[in-house]
Amino acid sequence: MPSVTCPGINTNAFLDCTKPMLPGVSDMLYLFNWADIATITENVSYPNLIEGLTLTGSAKIYRFEGKKSSNEPKSTLVEGRYQPSFTHEVVFKMFNIDSLTKQQLEYMCNTKVVAIVENNYKGTDGEVPYEIYGLRAGLQMRALERVLNDQDTLGAYNCTLGTSDIDKEPYLPATLFDTDYATTKAIITALFTA
Repeated sequence: MPSVTCPGINTNAFLDCTKPMLPGVSDMLYLFNWADIATITENVSYPNLIEGLTLTGSAKIYRFEGKKSSNEPKSTLVEGRYQPSFTHEVVFKMFNIDSLTKQQLEYMCNTKVVAIVENNYKGTDGEVPYEIYGLRAGLQMRALERVLNDQDTLGAYNCTLGTSDIDKEPYLPATLFDTDYATTKAIITALFTA
């Protein structure tokens, strides 16, 4: 008999035809330094449901604005030898090429960050407004390029943040939710106005 038993499936999941899913996320991407996480408040029953998040000292969440669905988050199962894990990835475009923006992109090449995206589909009862990518292992800049003559991107920076080849995430992207949409949004707003 094994000493540790991982749970199997234990609930139903049904299609809700009255509130069909919508693809995509908001054009506003929220990023912060992974090292700045002070506390993560996990739901008692669901460790991937985050009900609170604080950052150290005067650390903040920073906003990076895209347009026309230019933010493309995704997660993928990685079948490990002993345990499965997940890669998290956020592809986004930077439509600003000033010196300050370039500096921020260069900083992302040398540190781990965490990304929060706002789903277009908030769930059947508004319970999945935001998802957090890289919460437990951080995201690194995996690709960064600018093709000046690219008519599709207008010469924007093409950026890919993702988990490293070594550090994978133990869960799918976490859901950030506390009570309702307004309360959850207040968590994020408080962190970029700190």
